[in-house]
Amino acid sequence: MRRLIPALPRIKLVSVNPGMCSSNLGRDVKPSDVMNRQYLPLMFSVLFMRSAGRGATIVTSGAFAKESCEVS
Repeated sequence: MRRLIPALPRIKLVSVNPGMCSSNLGRDVKPSDVMNRQYLPLMFSVLFMRSAGRGATIVTSGAFAKESCEVS
């Protein structure tokens, strides 16, 4: 996005990031892997996760917001 914005000055670019959402994408992670240091921050962020449905709503709202559909 940081490279596209200066390269395309006449086009309004919208990037939507719903943040961390709980889903079954990590279903293959074994409990023993969770104790690995790379998963430690994930364990603490579980408290602040959105549901997958709420994340989808955020992405959809951002994509179809009036501000992102305007043509100048």
